[in-house]
Amino acid sequence: MLTHLWICEGQAHCTASADENPHMKAHHFAFGILIGLIWGSNFVVSKVALEYLPPIFFTAFRFSLLAILLLPWLQFRRKVMPQIMMIAIFGGAIHFALIILGLAYSGDVAPIAIAAQLNVPFATILSVIFLGEVLGFWRALGVGAAFGGVMLLGYDPAVFQYKFAMLLIAASSFVQAVSFVLMRRVEGVGVFEMQGWMAVVSALCLGAITLLFEQNQIAGLVASGWVGAGAIFYNAVAVSLIGHGGMYYLIQKYPVTRVAPLWLLAPVWGTVGGVIFLGDTVTLLMAVGGLITLGGVWAITMAQAKSDSRATTEAEVSSEIL
Repeated sequence: MLTHLWICEGQAHCTASADENPHMKAHHFAFGILIGLIWGSNFVVSKVALEYLPPIFFTAFRFSLLAILLLPWLQFRRKVMPQIMMIAIFGGAIHFALIILGLAYSGDVAPIAIAAQLNVPFATILSVIFLGEVLGFWRALGVGAAFGGVMLLGYDPAVFQYKFAMLLIAASSFVQAVSFVLMRRVEGVGVFEMQGWMAVVSALCLGAITLLFEQNQIAGLVASGWVGAGAIFYNAVAVSLIGHGGMYYLIQKYPVTRVAPLWLLAPVWGTVGGVIFLGDTVTLLMAVGGLITLGGVWAITMAQAKSDSRATTEAEVSSEIL
């Protein structure tokens, strides 16, 4: 989730007014906490739904609903449609297929919620390789800590038995990071428009996959009752529309250093929800690995925010001189 901040910090329309509002208002602070809670609780909500629904069908249905809701925002942009399609395939269909399969094959929610944060260090590495960005000491330290924390998680016996699920989550994080690097090359496409195209492409691709490889989709949906329907609605409306839309709203108003820590709590909320509602167990090794990973993600995000802030200041000074 925090990788969205990494993308937006590199775009002028996201940072135009952020420095003008350094002090966060109470209702915006509460909204930021709510977004992190929505994202974190979604691991639990989806895990419960997967007890009834085939994973790909669940995700395809989610994106079908989201595509309908975002239809008014869709525009055909001939010059950038190939890039938008690539972003939708990588960041939508492939990423979400891998992460939902990882969640389906996992035991506890906590390792999945933490490993999903690997998109931040993956995106940082790819940005250095393909975008020519400078890594710097703190970002390098953050990348090492993030990967080291997840590796430490893998040594926990409770996590090791679900190593295939962890590999799927790591792969989903890498694929999402690829899509974020592609996004840095596309300008002028709004968040709801991009989400809309992701939803359309993902619904079509995953719809075809579930028809070919999964069974008992309708029977599972009927058996799930309000649980399955509610989880699909929650993913489409709360997670995508409120969560991601609210995130972009807040980072247009405040520096990323103000809002990012609120959303770094998402894996924490997911872990707490797993313990309370699913009976998950959090071991000491799991907790230490998680803290190291989240600390690394925090270091990367803060270092990136400060770097972009300096770049924005230099650009403003240059424009005033000119």
